[in-house]
Amino acid sequence: GAEVWRYRDQLVVLAPQAMPDAALTVIWDGQQPLQLPGIGRLSAEPVRGAGIAHQHLAAGLQVGLRQGGERLRLPGRSGHQALKKLLQAAAVPPWLRSRLPVFYAAGALAAVGDLWVCAGYAAGAGEDGARIVWDPYAGAGAEPEIIR
Repeated sequence: GAEVWRYRDQLVVLAPQAMPDAALTVIWDGQQPLQLPGIGRLSAEPVRGAGIAHQHLAAGLQVGLRQGGERLRLPGRSGHQALKKLLQAAAVPPWLRSRLPVFYAAGALAAVGDLWVCAGYAAGAGEDGARIVWDPYAGAGAEPEIIR
């Protein structure tokens, strides 16, 4: 009745979670929270000068899952970074990586979970934006228990 993971010298016990549909594709405008089986709940909080620019969210973002090989161009950084490397550097645990929502605008990668907004999609200073909030444990039954 549980999932057990070992990650970075910790043992983590989770309530069993349904695997998300790898072919998942949903259009979301951020107006209402979105509950996705196996992924969790997405919501958007209005902010100014941060997050994803309002016009991109209002036009509707395609929500899906990682397919592998994604590369991001982040604001203030030169070149593109591999999502895999960014997730490792940010210490995102493997059980969340497979459930991490990615957002596309007109077929281009715009944001990854609640972690990164790609250059060209981020709200500028003084511009209306939305901070994406991802709760991967919503509907899963319980938060993980970490045993050291």
